[in-house]
Amino acid sequence: ILRLLTPLIISLPHGNSLTIAITGSSQGIGLDAAKRLLTAGHTVIHCCRNQDRATIAVTESGGGTPLVCDLSSFDSIRASAQTLITEAPTLDVLCLNAGVAPSTKADVPQLTKEGYEECVGVNHLGHFLLANLLRDHMGE
Repeated sequence: ILRLLTPLIISLPHGNSLTIAITGSSQGIGLDAAKRLLTAGHTVIHCCRNQDRATIAVTESGGGTPLVCDLSSFDSIRASAQTLITEAPTLDVLCLNAGVAPSTKADVPQLTKEGYEECVGVNHLGHFLLANLLRDHMGE
């Protein structure tokens, strides 16, 4: 997947710094993308499930702004979207990267604060809500 994303990341304009919010940027593909985007001179906002993960994202990527955005909580998503609208004058890119996988060992599935199965709530509903709340704030 990184081989597919690398040309896209490299092709982003270097002269014009973009503001990019990435969910799940504390590890994996999100962290690697954040590193590359920061190196290219873009502003990265790390949208992570808790403050510890957001701090790890900033430290491991080499910069950026931490933001708590717990995709398993609609209240947290709404608060995060409001923070982005208020504190980021423009948001050029929203990278919906975060995801969870259900445990194969659990007898009962984990649920979101709203009662949805965690995988559906975080991977789909949470990102859908975040994208819709930020739709009018996104740059063209």
